[in-house]
Amino acid sequence: MIYTIGGIKGGSSKTTIATNLVVFLLQQKRKVLLVDADDQASAASFTDVRSQLHDAVGYEMQQLTGRTLHQQVFALAGEYDDIVIDTGGRDTVSQRAALTVSDVFLVPFA
Repeated sequence: MIYTIGGIKGGSSKTTIATNLVVFLLQQKRKVLLVDADDQASAASFTDVRSQLHDAVGYEMQQLTGRTLHQQVFALAGEYDDIVIDTGGRDTVSQRAALTVSDVFLVPFA
């Protein structure tokens, strides 16, 4: 399953939801890829902190942005049970590309 957490509002907990979804999927014994598609790289920062606190983060993380994001995710899809894409809080090429490959689009609002 490919999940995108996005929307055009900043500060609505998109990265928090994305990273918590990743941890939940890990607890279900799923092989997970977290894609940080936001130029702020908050999901990458979360992964860095998690790697300092644990021996292994338990998932893989890649920073992918731009028009080719959908091609890159599509190429990786067969290697993982789930892919979680964290996008920025604005209408970007990366977010639109993520939508073209996603099974689920979660839009938090506050």
